[in-house]
Amino acid sequence: MKWLEAQQYKYLETIVWWHGVLNRQDLMHQFGVSEPSATSIIKRYQQQCPTNLLYNTSGRYYFPSDTFSPNFTNRNFNEYLYLNSTNNNYMETLESLNRNISVELVRPLLKAIKQQLRLEITYSSIKNPQEERIIAPHSLVFDGLRWHTRAYCEKNKDYRDFVISRFSGDIEFYGKSDNTKLHDLSWSTILELKIQADPRFSEQQRKIIELDYQMVDGLRTIECRAALLIYTLRKFGLDQFKNRAQEQQIILTPESQQLVDQWLNH
Repeated sequence: MKWLEAQQYKYLETIVWWHGVLNRQDLMHQFGVSEPSATSIIKRYQQQCPTNLLYNTSGRYYFPSDTFSPNFTNRNFNEYLYLNSTNNNYMETLESLNRNISVELVRPLLKAIKQQLRLEITYSSIKNPQEERIIAPHSLVFDGLRWHTRAYCEKNKDYRDFVISRFSGDIEFYGKSDNTKLHDLSWSTILELKIQADPRFSEQQRKIIELDYQMVDGLRTIECRAALLIYTLRKFGLDQFKNRAQEQQIILTPESQQLVDQWLNH
């Protein structure tokens, strides 16, 4: 089966599963094909999966049968959002402050990561507006707002996070680095953080929070790398304790809070 054909079937299954209906126009708009071509896509799909689709003659649309069993989609909501991102007017997302990272910055970082090279960079931090550093990057990290590179810093003789948008000037390559990802203990250490509903809520309110966060027996486990702990805490609003339960909603269990304190003071 050709790649394009598989993508067409995946989109077809995704739309009919989530929307409950499929029109030829869905395929025409998504793939820029004519109505006869859209009809042909559906017919070929029915040859592959003859029991999945039914046709409503009065409404002139297809809908999933009671025995619908997808072969090209995993019925994951994120997959639906990705495939339907340019074809809906019924969803809205909040604007984010994502920083645009230039190609000139990312390309040398990826090259250094793949080939385990050292880089000389000019980096701006709050304490030092501009400073030359030699780093050995091993990973890129997106924290929801900014892109970072995790790298060994020869000045600090330790692994640190560097915000990519704070790089400036030319990047120069040096030789191979012996300080690889394998030596980054904080990176290789996976922490299991357990969250629970804020105990300041009533029992009924806690059950709502537990349902909202899909907790089991009042708990939900979040896994993160120790090196990315602070970003994880910020993402879930666990980096600061708020005065009102309605603002806090979730907290770490005492055991997890103790674990966090140990790593933050590490």
